[in-house]
Amino acid sequence: RREEFRAAVEETATRQQADGAGGATLHASHLVHIVQQVLADDMVLLFDSGSFGQWCHQLLTDRYPSHWLTCGRSGVVGWGLGGAMAARLTYPDRPVVLLAGDGAFTFTVGEIECAVRQGLQFVAVVGDDQAWGITQSGHVSRYGEAITSSLGPIDFVKLAESLGAHGVRATTEDAFCAALREALDSDTVTVIHVPIMGGAP
Repeated sequence: RREEFRAAVEETATRQQADGAGGATLHASHLVHIVQQVLADDMVLLFDSGSFGQWCHQLLTDRYPSHWLTCGRSGVVGWGLGGAMAARLTYPDRPVVLLAGDGAFTFTVGEIECAVRQGLQFVAVVGDDQAWGITQSGHVSRYGEAITSSLGPIDFVKLAESLGAHGVRATTEDAFCAALREALDSDTVTVIHVPIMGGAP
């Protein structure tokens, strides 16, 4: 049953990749698969809510629930940065990785400064489709077009740096994998900005 579910989710991802929505070359599912490759047994994963969070919930089922911290599938948008700080305090010797979409991440982005100031190191992966992904997908499905659900471009590298963190942009699977591995060895907050194509699971 689980295998059937995962196959259906993967089929949706493949279909969206073929459509190439948003002009990006990477899909949320690519990021999830790379995180799976890099995962250490003791890694703490946090998923913010939204479209990117839904992909994590549906594709990382083999990790549930022992290494997840999550608000649930669609609630409490923007909890992730505060959650990552709390995870660092609770698990000082374990790697902490937050996966968030651009919408959820910017809800509380100022908390990065607080994390840096307090020495609460973690890695934040921002899957950026320049949209409120779940809302946009629903609009397109129901009305044939997105209605006030698109977001403008943000340079998350510069944003991270302005708040005292390290920022890096990755546009390919290899670049993202390398950036994630390097960030896990860093002693400061790192934000990895990855443009992705849109589409909810």
